[in-house]
Amino acid sequence: MKKKILIVIAVFFAFTITNKVHAQASKIVGMWKTIDDDTGEAKSYVKIYKAKNGFYYGKITKLLLEPQDKKCDKCKGALKDKPIVGMVMLLKMKAGEDGLEDGKIMDPGNGKFYHCTM
Repeated sequence: MKKKILIVIAVFFAFTITNKVHAQASKIVGMWKTIDDDTGEAKSYVKIYKAKNGFYYGKITKLLLEPQDKKCDKCKGALKDKPIVGMVMLLKMKAGEDGLEDGKIMDPGNGKFYHCTM
C-alpha cells in the first residue's frame, strides 16, 4: 500500500514539474522586440516559435535601425551575405524549468554564435 502511495505521489510531482516547464516555455513563444545593449534602442523584432522537432527557434522578422534588405556580411558559411530579415538567429532551444535553455543565439552584428538561456 505504501509503495502505491509513493508511486502516485511521484507521478503527481512529475506531472506538476512537466506542466510548469511547458507553461514557462509557452510564455516565451511570440513576437519580441530586441534592444541594443549599448544604446537601449529597439533593434529588431524576433518571432520565437516551437518547431515540430520540439525545439524553440527565433527568426528575425523586421529590422528597426537598418534597411530591411541588409545582408549579414559578418556571418560565415551558409549565412554569409544572406538577408538578416528572415534569418533564424535563435537555435535549438529546449524547454527548461525556468524558460528556454541549451540553445545558441547568433549576433548578426558580428556573425558569432553564443550559448543561450532565456
